[in-house]
Amino acid sequence: MYRWYLMLSRVLCFGLAVIVLQKGAPGLSRAHATGLIATEPTFAPEDVKAAFLLNFGRLTEWPSEVLLKFPRQFNLCVIGPAHIAERTAQVLQNETIKERKVAIVRRSPSQALADCQIVYIALDGRSAQISEILSRLKTAAILSVSDHPEFTKLGGIIQFKLEAQRVGFKIYLTAAERAGLKVSSKLLNVAEVIR
Repeated sequence: MYRWYLMLSRVLCFGLAVIVLQKGAPGLSRAHATGLIATEPTFAPEDVKAAFLLNFGRLTEWPSEVLLKFPRQFNLCVIGPAHIAERTAQVLQNETIKERKVAIVRRSPSQALADCQIVYIALDGRSAQISEILSRLKTAAILSVSDHPEFTKLGGIIQFKLEAQRVGFKIYLTAAERAGLKVSSKLLNVAEVIR
């Protein structure tokens, strides 16, 4: 239980830091906000990534017709080992995105992904398989995320990166635009943006 409160405080600090970076706040500088985001994580990387996935969903806009198809549930699909899907489900239990309950759905690489709003691809070192998945998602309004080191080069939208024990991320803005997704400036301000 205590661990969950620590995770929640980290997510709230990230949210506060994003707001400070975007709008500013009395008594908090941009340097302080950047420090909140860059503070060394005290959680397992999988937990931090799950919290980031939640914020990615909250800070991305989908075309309205996509969300109308799924009025009650926001599907975050995980392609990868069962333990990653299970841990993501534990961390994001009872969370919402766009006023919809977050559902963690485990998928195999060959399964259909049309009902997913976010696809988290956790396939270590399988570039060919990831390329095949991304080719199916190319123009779909689905936010693709992975920690594969070449993910954005392969055409993925958000790539996690671990530097000096800190989880950060890159955003391939052209891929997001091609998918019809609008990434909030709050995310762009704290990401490495590539075109």
